[in-house]
Amino acid sequence: MKKESLPLEVEKKINIKEAPLILTSHVMERFKERWKPLDRFDLTPENQEEWRQKLELLIRNSEEVILGEVTRVRRLIENNYEDARYFYNKTHDLRFVAIVKNGSIVVKTVETPRKKKGRLL
Repeated sequence: MKKESLPLEVEKKINIKEAPLILTSHVMERFKERWKPLDRFDLTPENQEEWRQKLELLIRNSEEVILGEVTRVRRLIENNYEDARYFYNKTHDLRFVAIVKNGSIVVKTVETPRKKKGRLL
C-alpha cells in the first residue's frame, strides 16, 4: 500500500508595506485613544481622513512579531480560534492586531504592549 502525502498548507507571507488594508471602526477608535505625538512636530490629526492616513502610515512602518506560545494560545481561545497576526511599531510603541482575509490585512485593533523583563507580551 502506497502512502499518499497531503500537500502542506503554507501561509503566504503578506508584505505589510504593500498589502491592501481594511481598517475597522474599532481600530480607529482605539488608535485615537492610544496614539500620542512623539514631539511638537508630530501634529494631532484634525479630521477622520488624517487619522486614517496616520494609522496606515504607522501600520506600514511596523514589523511583524510573534507572541509567546502561551500568549498565542490564550488569545486564540479568547478570539474564537481566529488566528491573528501582530505588527509592532517600535517608534510609537503600538501593536496592531490583524487577520488576513482574501489577500487583505484586516486590522482589528491596536494595543499598547505590556513589557515583562525587557520583552513584549
